[in-house]
Amino acid sequence: MSEKLRVGVIGVGTIATMMHIPTLRATGRAKITAICRRTERYLAIAQERLSVAEAYTDWQEMLDKAELDAVVVSTPHNLHTEPVISALDRGLHVMVDKPMALKATDAWAMVAAARRADRVLMVAYNGRLSAESRAVKAALTHGRIGKVRQIIGTGIGRYSYYFDERVVPESIRGIVRHLSGMPDEFFNDWAVPEEYWRADVTQNGGGLFVDGGTHAVDRALWLGGAPAVEVTAIMDDGLAKPDLHASVQARLKNNVLVTLTMSDLKADVTDGNRWMIVGDDGVLTMDGTGIKAQTRAGQEEIQPEGPDMFPAFPFVSCILDGAPNPIPGEAGAHAVAFVEAAYRSAAEKTVVQVTSPS
Repeated sequence: MSEKLRVGVIGVGTIATMMHIPTLRATGRAKITAICRRTERYLAIAQERLSVAEAYTDWQEMLDKAELDAVVVSTPHNLHTEPVISALDRGLHVMVDKPMALKATDAWAMVAAARRADRVLMVAYNGRLSAESRAVKAALTHGRIGKVRQIIGTGIGRYSYYFDERVVPESIRGIVRHLSGMPDEFFNDWAVPEEYWRADVTQNGGGLFVDGGTHAVDRALWLGGAPAVEVTAIMDDGLAKPDLHASVQARLKNNVLVTLTMSDLKADVTDGNRWMIVGDDGVLTMDGTGIKAQTRAGQEEIQPEGPDMFPAFPFVSCILDGAPNPIPGEAGAHAVAFVEAAYRSAAEKTVVQVTSPS
């Protein structure tokens, strides 16, 4: 391996330019060697702005020609599986955006490829890496509220602009431009429904629940400490149209109960995410006002654990230092199985049993 980790990025869009590439560079231990995007005009803009030597419109050509140690796969949701498995089969480490796949069978195929290759497969869920989430997990691990019985999560997102308005608001565009450093023309496809993949149910995999909701699913399974074994869901549209509102319940393998409520809101909100974890000895809450534990001894504030982290930092450390993988492929596959079961439940109006490979 070279002095720095040589990384190729497949799918140089909003998330890659706004988060993955800047944070990989911020580690000081990774070099962006090559980038790939299927639309040539956006690829050219990214290559110039990011100062990357190699750029490809075909990810297979990039894997064939570029000298790489790892790749980031940040394509539309329905296009993760093939490049992830191909990269792993070539002996490359992989970080893949959430959700890692739209079908559990594809997600577990990625996990199997990583095991065969003995390479790192990380899913870019940043929710469990936040300072608040890490503090909550530590509190639960240390028994602050006793045995966990139920987890309740509420999320309010801003997703109707994908599916109803078909134009991303200027307020959102401005934030992304600032964080990514990309010019206006890089985001032209946001206003063209046939070009913007998130406006397409087939590519996105659904609506709000598969997109933003998958973060809540991952956090719930992580805090609950087990995968789901049964899921039931009610959605406003389900598979026929993009869902913008969903109410989902699940039982985890360890009998922890999970309730997730996801809703779209056309008005901007500053704090739409709230969590309540119920244990035998108390209740722990996390929202925009902080983290609080309520027990027989009274109410206590819990301080966040250090700064927020981005997935790039542990990804690089896993590869170069042999550090533990905080978001392994197995966790991502369990989240995919949960989301897939929720959509099936909404469509079939039934409780769906979830099974996972051993």
